[in-house]
Amino acid sequence: MRTRTRIAPSPATPLFGETTRPHRIVAELDARGGVDRHTTMCLKNAIEDALASGARHVMVDLRDLVVIDSAGLVLLRWARAACHGCDAELGLLVSAGARHHAIAAACTRSGLGAQLRFA
Repeated sequence: MRTRTRIAPSPATPLFGETTRPHRIVAELDARGGVDRHTTMCLKNAIEDALASGARHVMVDLRDLVVIDSAGLVLLRWARAACHGCDAELGLLVSAGARHHAIAAACTRSGLGAQLRFA
């Protein structure tokens, strides 16, 4: 799994309908390959770093994800709680392809359906 982090000022049209804080920071984390018991710590560290740097929107890009197991889903549930504790919002970006339909279904079954964003 490889992560890419980009932290930037929020766009003119904020994500998630947020309009009350114009200077919020967006962290984009690009998860590629697989998120499983062997790679969750890398993504967890990236999420922790983003929140520590003041990110208020954390978008995890799962479009290049091949596999996610139960450890990866547990990590994403942890990420939702960590974001909530820091007054931040978590988004999970997936595409509409067949492979991502399974990933989106697994996220939904894990209680993460509200965080899904489709590209």
